[in-house]
Amino acid sequence: MSGLEPGTIGYRSETTTSDGPRFGERVFAAQGDRIIAVGVQHDGPGEPTVDVRKLLPVALERTKDAPTG
Repeated sequence: MSGLEPGTIGYRSETTTSDGPRFGERVFAAQGDRIIAVGVQHDGPGEPTVDVRKLLPVALERTKDAPTG
């Protein structure tokens, strides 16, 4: 995927369902000893309603206060 922040990786996928194609996007980033992953999926052509690249910073911020262990 293009447009990702340094230190992140991501991919797009397409699977075939009985209702037609399903598209997905996943992005991963390390935060300390954790891997944070976010994803979106949608059916049919077009773009998802939420940009997965915009979800990752929110997820990273929210996990800072999560308990470890």
